[in-house]
Amino acid sequence: MSASISKSKALTVLGLADGASDLEVKEAYRKLARLHHPDVDQNGAEKMASINEAYERLTRHNHETDPIERVTLTEEDPWADFDDD
Repeated sequence: MSASISKSKALTVLGLADGASDLEVKEAYRKLARLHHPDVDQNGAEKMASINEAYERLTRHNHETDPIERVTLTEEDPWADFDDD
């Protein structure tokens, strides 16, 4: 799942207000996951999928590295001497 929902929709799914802390997000996710997990609620698969998507959307920033930090130029440019003649 790609976490393509908006932040406000994700907060609504988890029953949180705007500005919820990371701890509040985690607690809300765990509470809802226990209630709607398919092993507990036979009809909970669709609800659990939306809960997972909301949690992923709200915690994505914790798992991604800064794009600037990802780019490291430790070697010389291999194309520097390339001639297109």
